[in-house]
Amino acid sequence: MVRLPNGKTAQFRLYFVDTPESAFKRYGGGETNHSRIRQQAADLGGITPEQAVEIGKKAKSLTLGLLASQPFTLYTEWDSPFDDGRYHAHIQVLHEGKITWLHQILIERGLARIRTKPADLPDGTTAAQEKETLRRLEGEARRKGLGAWGI
Repeated sequence: MVRLPNGKTAQFRLYFVDTPESAFKRYGGGETNHSRIRQQAADLGGITPEQAVEIGKKAKSLTLGLLASQPFTLYTEWDSPFDDGRYHAHIQVLHEGKITWLHQILIERGLARIRTKPADLPDGTTAAQEKETLRRLEGEARRKGLGAWGI
């Protein structure tokens, strides 16, 4: 959830990436997010669902910490793919002294999988170019054993 300059709040999803769920949930009607967590775990190198949830907690903590501690820039087209009031966005943050895309930080730390809707970046980088960058960052995270890749 982000409080916008006009005082309203909106919920955003990042283009390109999906972090694991941060909790096992049970919804009305008996549905759960357990199969989603199993798929996320499989995509992150075959870790266990419990390990995936721990990675999800780390991703959530990092994201909230970065966004709560300093100003950030959010770019959106106001597209809501599931018509649920959540919109896709690119978010830039100051990280380690430089302006960086949040989705790149999550991938380079091994805290997200490359998934969801791609989109050209506001700086002119095409979606295809960005996917290549993310694949390179993911490869480096794997080699270094970071995040899910180190379990």
